This record gives sequence, structure tokens and C-alpha cells, in this order.
Amino acid sequence: MNPTQQRQNFHANANSQGDAEVLREARDLVDQFLRHLKLAHLGLDVVDIGDLPFRKPLLVSAIRLLIANENSQTTRQQLRKVGLSLAAYQENVGERMTIRPAGAEASMSEEALQALMQKHRHQIARIDRAFALMAAERTRLDDLFQESVRVAERRESNAAAAARRSSFDSAGTYSPYL
Repeated sequence: MNPTQQRQNFHANANSQGDAEVLREARDLVDQFLRHLKLAHLGLDVVDIGDLPFRKPLLVSAIRLLIANENSQTTRQQLRKVGLSLAAYQENVGERMTIRPAGAEASMSEEALQALMQKHRHQIARIDRAFALMAAERTRLDDLFQESVRVAERRESNAAAAARRSSFDSAGTYSPYL
């Protein structure tokens, strides 16, 4: 059974698993995704979503879960950055798109440049669309991951407040922690 088949029921399994097992599975997914990123040499490329080792929503959920449950602010930000790399994976990209700046030795006249751009206008439009989608996806993902960071911060704040007060307020009645 390949890794994708093993993970297809991550959300369904979450109902029957304990919290520790769900977190362990999320951590395993993210670890495997990190290994994939290391081999992919992504850079600023746009890659077809089919190149992901797991479904994109599954990875987004796993990263969000880990961020929300992480105690270290540094690790939360590292997970956020890993999650933002998912924006590079877009649907119907086909062959990987890489943009590299032309060197100074590649200078040409304005007329020659315009003619070249006109000749390749469909490819340029395809690349422009893909990079615009990637930018919008990056913003969407950042909003999701920032919300997970805020959840973790609220959790830490609530835990600190609970540690500072006793189970009973000064009147002797129970005081909830959340």
C-alpha cells in the first residue's frame, strides 16, 4: 500500500483515534512531506499538484494541527513556512514551471524582445496565471496557518492563566479555566 493510500482516511480515522495517535499521524505526514521537499528542490517553481506525496488538503490539515498544538513559537513559524510551500503545488500545471532571470549577456533590442514575447504570449499567459494562483494560494494558506498560531497562543495563555489561579475563586466557588 502506497503512502497516499495509507493516509486517505486521515480525517475519518481521527474519530476513532486518540489525540496522541492523530498528532503522531500528522507529524508523520509532515515529516514525509519535508523529505519530499528536500528532494524536490522547489525554489520558486510552480509544480503540478499531482507531484505531492499526499493530497494537499490532508497536508494543510496536518500542518494546522501541529501548529495549533506546538509549544515552541519558533517551531510554529517553521511549520508555517513549510505549509506555505504548498502554494507552489497547483492544479493542471503539467510540466514544472521555472522562472530564471536572463543574464546581462542575453540583452536584446526592445523590438526583438517584443517580438519574442509576442511569439510566446500563450506560454507567458500560462505562467502568469500559474504564478498569480500561487500568490493567492499562499495568502489563503498563510491566513489558515496564522489562525492556527493564534489558537496555540490562546492555548498557552489559558494554560498560564490557569496555573496562576486556584480551582476556586476567592468566594470559594469553582472557577473554570477556559
